[in-house]
This record gives sequence, C-alpha cells and structure tokens, in this order.
Amino acid sequence: DYYKKKVADIGSNLGLHSLILSKFGYKVDSYEPDPKHFKYQKKILKKNKCKNINFINKAVYNANGTKNFFRVIDNPYANYVEGEKKGYGELKKIKIKTVNIKKIIKKYDLVKIDAEGSEEKIISNLTKSVFLKTDFIVEISGEQNAQNILSKCKKYKINIFSHKNKWKKVNKLEDMPKHHSEGLIIISNDKNYMRFLSKR
Repeated sequence: DYYKKKVADIGSNLGLHSLILSKFGYKVDSYEPDPKHFKYQKKILKKNKCKNINFINKAVYNANGTKNFFRVIDNPYANYVEGEKKGYGELKKIKIKTVNIKKIIKKYDLVKIDAEGSEEKIISNLTKSVFLKTDFIVEISGEQNAQNILSKCKKYKINIFSHKNKWKKVNKLEDMPKHHSEGLIIISNDKNYMRFLSKR
C-alpha cells in the first residue's frame, strides 16, 4: 500500500509541510524545537483548520534529553542544534528538549527530515528493519552528512533517489545533494518508488 498514513515532520519550522500533508489526509506529528516557531506554527495550522496534526515542541535527535540550540536571527529557517553546523550573523542560544528517533520511529510510514545538519545523527541511529517499512524525505547539509547517509544506505542495500540526480537512483557521492539548493533525497526500500510518484 503506497498511501502513507502516519507521517513525522521533523524540523517542521512554521508548519508548511505539515499543513500540506494534513490536507492530503495524512496524520502528522509535527516536531519543532524552537518555542517561538512552535507557537506561530500552532496558530497558523489551526487557522487553516488542520485537525489531524499533533504538535510536539521537541527536536528529534539520537538521544532523549536537552541540547543547546541556535536561533539564526536573520534567517530562522537555518536554526540548528549546537555543533551540527556553522552559524552566521546574530545568533541566540536557547535550550531545547530532544527525543530519540528510536523511541518514535515505529509509528511512522513516512518521515520528512529538515534538521539543519542533524539529519545524519538521526538516520545513522536507525536499524535496517526501519528502512524496510518507512520511507524518508531528507534535506542534507554538508558533504560529510551526505557521505555518511549514502554509506548507511549502501550497507543496508536501501535505495536513495536524488533531486540533484533527476530523481534517479544514487550510486555515488556526486549524485547526493549537499545543500538545500540542490534539492532533497528520498530513501526507500521500494525500487519503483519514483515510478509511483510520477503517477500521483
């Protein structure tokens, strides 16, 4: 069954993807660690009558706990967990709560990750059995994250399809995006995944 029912929107920011997914009938858990964005997101999505969204004010990471988090004042779409990327401009450090991806992943058929450098920590914490049942849409930040994710998927023999590679299957690092301007990747055990998307 290709129609995914339960979705995690990791790094949901102001909730655009959660809004779209909910309008298509998906049940969405929207994870946003920044309390300022979390507050705005709830207002926006409730105003748009999105009733099938569960709002969670936490970052999905590789452990439960708390982390330092930087809000990029001039570009809030670039907020990040301390140590996961380099910031720029004026930054504000805050404390956020984190939830271990392992504790929640079994609930989801589809996971969207836009975690500004934390994506490799999240994906590397998962077992092969997860990738056999759950699909991922991921934005990648940096070459090292791209390399580690590619190596993980090759080890488990799980497919990666890349926007940068015209949605063809990825076989080498050069086909992987390393910045949001190069698009996203889809990680799926289904070899015909892109054929399905082209028919939607």
